[in-house]
Amino acid sequence: MLGNTYLFLGHYIILCVQCVLANGNPMIGQNVEKVKTNEFPFVVSLMRNSTADITAERNHICTGALISPRDVLTAEHCLKGEKRTDILVLVDSIDLRSGRKHQINWWITYKTWAKQRHMSLEYSENDIAIIRLNEAVTHRITPATVSTLSNSDFVGYDVVVTGWGQSNDGFNPRYMEKIDVKVLSKTNCENKIQMASGKLVPLDSRFICTSVTPFGLLQPVRT
Repeated sequence: MLGNTYLFLGHYIILCVQCVLANGNPMIGQNVEKVKTNEFPFVVSLMRNSTADITAERNHICTGALISPRDVLTAEHCLKGEKRTDILVLVDSIDLRSGRKHQINWWITYKTWAKQRHMSLEYSENDIAIIRLNEAVTHRITPATVSTLSNSDFVGYDVVVTGWGQSNDGFNPRYMEKIDVKVLSKTNCENKIQMASGKLVPLDSRFICTSVTPFGLLQPVRT
């Protein structure tokens, strides 16, 4: 049996017996539900350090995952145009209006990391970044473990997607949400899209495609 491991992608996290992190904008569907307290303690929110009189939900930028007591794995696009001092990392809470907020020491993207080591990039876009916190989080939070397996290894797994992305009502939720889905193969996913839209939409092999009944929308496909 595969161990409990986690792999990153962005606004959401996919968790299976093996468990994965995945990127999506909305999380819409009949089966979307609120996450229980301490169910996914390593999941964090990147929030704007704002003094404006607005709700915490509007300050949420992206979801991330603690991969060490001081390091957060997130998507590069979440940090584009942002300043280090303008973002705080909310930890140990499913509620955007509570929990502890940590300041950021620095961050680095995969592209910059590879360039510093004179490594050639296999893909022009990688959308991966690591954030170093000013101080370590509490010892009672166990960081996620990053998987080195390929996407194809997850095909057929039942997984859970969780985060604070746009919800059924069109707004970012106050509480972290989740939905159960199944990982599809690239071919199966392309076939389902073609049956639904009447068009063949080739998918990048790096994408993780999921399905659920009743439907659960994580990322719209533009045809």
